[in-house]
Amino acid sequence: MKQRSTPLCILFFGLACAAKTSGDTDATAPATTGGPSETSSTSGSPDSSTTTPQGSTTRIDGSSDSSSSESSEGSSSTGTAGSCAESPPTCASIEASVRVDVTATAAAPYFVRHPSDAARPRDIVLFMPGGPGAQAQAEPTFDLWLSEGEGIDDVLVVMPYGASGSLSEDHVIEVLDEVQACYCNTGRVHLGGTSNGGRLAYRLALSHADRFVTLLGAPGTFEDANPALLGKPLAGKRVFNAVGELDEAWQAGVTAAHEALLEAGVESSIFEMPGQGHIINAAFDETVFFEFWAGR
Repeated sequence: MKQRSTPLCILFFGLACAAKTSGDTDATAPATTGGPSETSSTSGSPDSSTTTPQGSTTRIDGSSDSSSSESSEGSSSTGTAGSCAESPPTCASIEASVRVDVTATAAAPYFVRHPSDAARPRDIVLFMPGGPGAQAQAEPTFDLWLSEGEGIDDVLVVMPYGASGSLSEDHVIEVLDEVQACYCNTGRVHLGGTSNGGRLAYRLALSHADRFVTLLGAPGTFEDANPALLGKPLAGKRVFNAVGELDEAWQAGVTAAHEALLEAGVESSIFEMPGQGHIINAAFDETVFFEFWAGR
């Protein structure tokens, strides 16, 4: 059972709520698909090794001593880090299998979840939350889209969020650079997001195509689904377009993006998430996302 720490109706719209209803399909109205119980955070010093249950958050304020895996070379054209000989002056310590809130490094804030075996480099999943992309949206997005599923321990999951209430392209790239440098991560980078975060991911896939190997929207769309604009930056990449079975407001846009990608010669798939609205619920199995990132 997924644990949630933030009511779902502030997931995308920043509005308070108490009631739980189902079948949200309106991307322009407050979500009303759940009111979870509170999950307390665990405070830690920069070198804290506190373990907290899955779904909770450990707050990390930064550490001058980076916990990293062995150094190796990589190419940015495949979304990987270069030499890790010099780490940033402030890196958050590694805590395996728990969502960590990184708040005091140069690129903060963002959430990161290291796999249970964090010693070796893993692929990075860089996923953007919905709404304005603030912490209030990032927490429940992480809980519902990325907290469970077979394959979660095969990747390092990163979710930037906006300190001032909105998330920018520049901040996302700064977070990616820091994570790759701090943890000497030479794995591939998979780009994803939901709702406004999906739109942001689709923009980044075009503007920083050399940094990523795949694109996933759950849901996500292009601002301009023109095949002529998609073929070159997304050549050789895989795209996964997911949309809720009940998410009528987004189904047409997701389908249009998928069809434009196919016309542009891009490897694209579309997946209707059964029984789901715009915000997925706790019963949804995120394994389908991790299978895509694993290439299965």
